[in-house]
Amino acid sequence: SYLRFLLRSTNAHGVHSPFVFDLVTKCFYDQSNYPQYTTLRQFRKELRQSNETIQVLDFGAGSRDHNLQKVQTRPVNQMLHNASISPKRQRLLFRLVHYFNPENILELGTHLGMGTIAMALGNPKAKITSVEGCPNTADYTQSNLQSWFDKIYSEAKIASHDENHVKILNTTFAEYFKNTRSDKNSNDAAVNKKFDLIYLDGHHNGPATLEYFNYIKKLMHNDSLLIIDDIHWSEDMTHAWNQIIAQPEVHVSIDTYFWGLVFLRKEQNKEHFTIRTSWEWTEK
Repeated sequence: SYLRFLLRSTNAHGVHSPFVFDLVTKCFYDQSNYPQYTTLRQFRKELRQSNETIQVLDFGAGSRDHNLQKVQTRPVNQMLHNASISPKRQRLLFRLVHYFNPENILELGTHLGMGTIAMALGNPKAKITSVEGCPNTADYTQSNLQSWFDKIYSEAKIASHDENHVKILNTTFAEYFKNTRSDKNSNDAAVNKKFDLIYLDGHHNGPATLEYFNYIKKLMHNDSLLIIDDIHWSEDMTHAWNQIIAQPEVHVSIDTYFWGLVFLRKEQNKEHFTIRTSWEWTEK
């Protein structure tokens, strides 16, 4: 599947949409050595060296390591190795948040918080809601992230910070969507809330992903970005991705192989892009 992707893909020179060209050249191919990258490396190093374990309740497709799937008590360092975002994609996620500067972010699938901390560093003023089905993983990650944020703000000599900057909700995706269904007649801001960026990183199952998208699109506004992880994880995930980008509401979509990016942008003509991102080739 990756070879087929390479044959179809292009770089910035093959992009004729000004919106997508700017995204590729100013974000995908941004080679700046951001100081936040050091924090991301330190955060990963701490988890890699951890001797802690978590009693895991897995609601999604889990790791590709089937032996690990059978074990309920999982070492944190193995969870990091088998199911966390890679360093390259973590830096790209930071750059996407830094580039679009979203104020309200929804993450579906917290895990150990590797994506969460990247987005929090990308825009320290953003409100991040992260959904995690496993109660022990949610508790561990909320506590770990809070200690890191306390350290980061202390080193930056900021006297205080918003402790609700990142909120991890311990619930399943289905329950979260059930509790946030859009109701035009409701005055409840939480019910009708729209997100500027939504990162779907969990339950890598094609039919489930399609069902989630039907809820997610109601939480998007015209300029929102939806990132879907592992769109080529399996044949049914690729099938789901192709059905999503074919929907009339989706006007701009980008296949980067590992991620699918979805924009509504009704002012643009419907167009799909298959783009190689710089981190696949040049980042160390």
